[in-house]
Amino acid sequence: MCFKVSMQLLGINFQIVRGLWKIGKLPRPCVSIFGGSRNFQHEDYYRDMASHAAHLLVHNDISVITGGGPGIMEAANCGAHATPDNIQRTLKVVITGLAHDESPNPCPGDAVAVNNFFARKWLLIDYSIGFIIFPGGIGTLDELSDLMNLMDTGKLKPRTVVLIGTEYWKPYKAFYDQAKAQNFLSKNSISPIITDDIEYAVKLIVTHCEECR
Repeated sequence: MCFKVSMQLLGINFQIVRGLWKIGKLPRPCVSIFGGSRNFQHEDYYRDMASHAAHLLVHNDISVITGGGPGIMEAANCGAHATPDNIQRTLKVVITGLAHDESPNPCPGDAVAVNNFFARKWLLIDYSIGFIIFPGGIGTLDELSDLMNLMDTGKLKPRTVVLIGTEYWKPYKAFYDQAKAQNFLSKNSISPIITDDIEYAVKLIVTHCEECR
């Protein structure tokens, strides 16, 4: 049992190191875009927004890290692909063994494959200085919650977190505000910004990036 666990830990460490090597080739700063990878209501609307957001980011010299597969993250990858200086500014972090994550992506670009969600979250979160998060399912909520918890506990420096979709994220905002009001969160906990305006979201990220350069 100990040998099996040790091998699993070595495998996770190898995946993280390989992912960091690929992230290291991206021009800094980096921003991560999360969102649903399955078909859902208003998919085309949010896909267009994700593509536009990634396009605006790379035109402001900000690299984009996404998950793999179709849906929001594929759209973001496609939007980030065509850069004005022809430099690769996007990386996909793909979970192996998930059919919807391994679907062919029509946009070329570098990718790193991992088989562990911890490794994926580490790569998506730890090296990005901002986050744009679109509607998604439990996986998206898990990534968002982990991100907010890391900042709330001081394990991650404050980053700009923008949630796209005011109606979709309304229940999350109500939960977050109530948790903060009842002192389940630290007094200095940073609340995510919720908007439907992609250009405003990107402007917030760009401003934060300029302050961190």
